Amino acid sequence: MAIADTVKSAVNNGISVELSISSADAASKPAAAQKLQEGDNVTIRFRLKDAVSGQPFSGPAPSAWIDRLEQNDPKLKKCDEAVKTFLEGSLFSRAELDLNSYYVLALNEDPTITVVDPLFGYGNSKLLALIDLKSAGDDWVLTRDHARLFVSMPAAGQIAVIDTENWRVVTNLEAGPHVNRLLIQPDDHYLWAATDSGVTVFSLPDLKVAGRMATGAGAHWIAAAQDSRFVFVSNAEAGTVSLIDVAKMEKVQDFKTGLRPGFLAYSELSRLAYVANQDDGTVVSIDAVRRKSFPPIQLRPGISQVRFAPGGRYGFAVNPATDQVFIFDAASNQLLHTAKVEKSPDSIMFSEKLAYVRHRGSDAVLMIPLDVVASGAESIGLADFTGGRFPPGKMANPSSADGIVQAPGELAVLVANPEDRMIYFYKEGMAAPMGSFSNYSRKPRAVQVVDKSLKQQSPGVFQTTIKMPRPGQYRIAFLLDSPRVVQCFDPIEVAPNTALADANQPSIRVVFPQTHQAQFGKPFRVQFEVRDRISGAPVEGLQDIRIMAVKQPGSWQTSEHAESVGHGVYEAQFTPPEAGVYHIYFECLSHKLALTRSGYLFLDVVGVQGAGIK
Repeated sequence: MAIADTVKSAVNNGISVELSISSADAASKPAAAQKLQEGDNVTIRFRLKDAVSGQPFSGPAPSAWIDRLEQNDPKLKKCDEAVKTFLEGSLFSRAELDLNSYYVLALNEDPTITVVDPLFGYGNSKLLALIDLKSAGDDWVLTRDHARLFVSMPAAGQIAVIDTENWRVVTNLEAGPHVNRLLIQPDDHYLWAATDSGVTVFSLPDLKVAGRMATGAGAHWIAAAQDSRFVFVSNAEAGTVSLIDVAKMEKVQDFKTGLRPGFLAYSELSRLAYVANQDDGTVVSIDAVRRKSFPPIQLRPGISQVRFAPGGRYGFAVNPATDQVFIFDAASNQLLHTAKVEKSPDSIMFSEKLAYVRHRGSDAVLMIPLDVVASGAESIGLADFTGGRFPPGKMANPSSADGIVQAPGELAVLVANPEDRMIYFYKEGMAAPMGSFSNYSRKPRAVQVVDKSLKQQSPGVFQTTIKMPRPGQYRIAFLLDSPRVVQCFDPIEVAPNTALADANQPSIRVVFPQTHQAQFGKPFRVQFEVRDRISGAPVEGLQDIRIMAVKQPGSWQTSEHAESVGHGVYEAQFTPPEAGVYHIYFECLSHKLALTRSGYLFLDVVGVQGAGIK
């Protein structure tokens, strides 16, 4: 099948659904190889119209899945049965690719990142991957297509580059001493990293150093103009903000702004950068085009973070020293509101409707309605919900990254709580969080969302970019809730890519007894052997091997790290909570062994020693 914009279409329940498949890799392939291959970067696009009028569909986003078809696969029988299976979300009855998914990542206190799939439900933690870093991360940023994640590691002086398709570190970039805050400019062309001396700049996607610039003494924060022509860097000890011309890749001016300038924010409405001067309590705006700064907005000494609500008109600044939040108007450069909040507010984040304020000294997450701010009301109402048992901002080593982020497609946020070792899910309008994710005993200092779902590009057009999976035949299943449309398109063929064939195979295999028996309520030790897939030799020294025990039919699960006991033998321990049938799966991502490709150990858990469950 040629991959230069293959189109398939169907009409179902009055809706015309046009599916197009196009590959970004087509131009680089010889004519003879113009077929879909595993590893290809492919754009999946659905164009929805009213079948009679031809008007673009104006409802909510559809759902879609790409599923590998096996011979005699029961999913071949009926499309609606396949879609029902995908909606149920069983870990081991999933589509090969879920085009509706997003993943929740936690930047931990130790040098790891946990990756959780929230679509299994908000009552349990579903760990997909644990990513090891060279040292603890401080900040992270995503490319616009969410294909790559960059994580600064101050102790290592490097930036980890993570592929979000397989959750692996593909390389580590040499950035400079104590690299911390990161920024990808709006046009996705350069990655900017703050170091001890100033900034290091990498071009994307080749990841080569495009420039290194000394800007001024002290810690640095970074902001970019909306058109990516200029970048601003604050220099805390020098009391200045440096202006960098991106095209020239050089510093063109230093602005004296105040005492200890820190956090920077850019307003797309006023087209000015704003810097919070911590020691004199002012916010100063800078015009990059006219090369001038404006009179300061006087707040209170101690201000730290400054940010703009969606639209860029209303700026918010938090002051942990005075327990205040200030709101100012970028249109008039005037202070509008001063709100007394809980103890030590340290960060602010926005959804479309609310501003969220996190605290170091209170478990309350405060919410400020943005429509009230925009209305010009003399006073603003504050609401709150608990962000956990401990203050979500309380941590020994604060991160530069956000501890609160919006959940995709929902009026909801995710809140990382280090001391609780949890991530909470809060939906707007509720009195308390609706659920939580366990972070597997690790302290999450920041939270991030990697969104792989279909997104609306224009009226009636929804698309996402994926990496094609292993070779085989695949069916694309489509679901629209209202009006109800369930449609499966003719199978597509994915050809082998000889360059990837060996790389995609697990390099190890797990050897274990086919059945086992345990007693509920008592610790059970799982012991298994790991061998090289080709030579059969025992494999020693694996650091990321783990088990997942699942009570059938998937009502309970746990994931545990496995330790080496020598000679290629590993063991892990868990306690079955009740009698029944359990399956135990194995994973080692460093050797490409996924849970769904390991096979499983059948475990019969009994209530009384010797009384098996049949």
